[in-house]
Amino acid sequence: MSKTIKGHKRDKNFTSQVYTFLQAKYYLILVLILGVAFLALQPTVSSNLIPQKRQLLLTTFLNQVNQDQHISAQKFWEFREFYSPGTFTFNSESVGVYQTFRIINLPTPQTDLIFFTAPKTKSLDAVINSPRIYLDKISSISEPVFQNSSSVIYYNTQSSLKIIFYKSIDEMRSANGFFDYLPSELEFLDGKYWLNETELRLD
Repeated sequence: MSKTIKGHKRDKNFTSQVYTFLQAKYYLILVLILGVAFLALQPTVSSNLIPQKRQLLLTTFLNQVNQDQHISAQKFWEFREFYSPGTFTFNSESVGVYQTFRIINLPTPQTDLIFFTAPKTKSLDAVINSPRIYLDKISSISEPVFQNSSSVIYYNTQSSLKIIFYKSIDEMRSANGFFDYLPSELEFLDGKYWLNETELRLD
């Protein structure tokens, strides 16, 4: 009788160990599935972690630019945020904080308004008085990846790509939703242009 009881206990212990092992295994599989699903559904997260994802986003963006022969303001804004998620900061001397952000001053020929900083991206949005400012910035660029009359994309180094363009204020309004573009803001913006300078790290 005692041997039977001992054998039964061993079988019970073995079954319990197998059950515990399977629980741990399925828990690990569940965590992996949830992790993969999170990355798949959160491209702004996965692009910071997976270089191949950033490369795919960049290739798609460049192909679209070359196909359209211009940089779409809205597509650029989306691409910048997805390529390497980061944070926006504002020039407090020119941007006031009310219920929304508001342009309150444009004191110089180039007034920097918004700075976007991310692990793989540094970007600046400014307002300029004249396209001449843009032309001066690109005067020494050779062998661009893309160029038209108002934009240029080129390799700054082997591991970085620069995008510089200027656009009308109407195009700025179509992409940049931080401002309300109230009459007082439009008065500041009248006759001016949106300038963007962005550097992407490719590593």
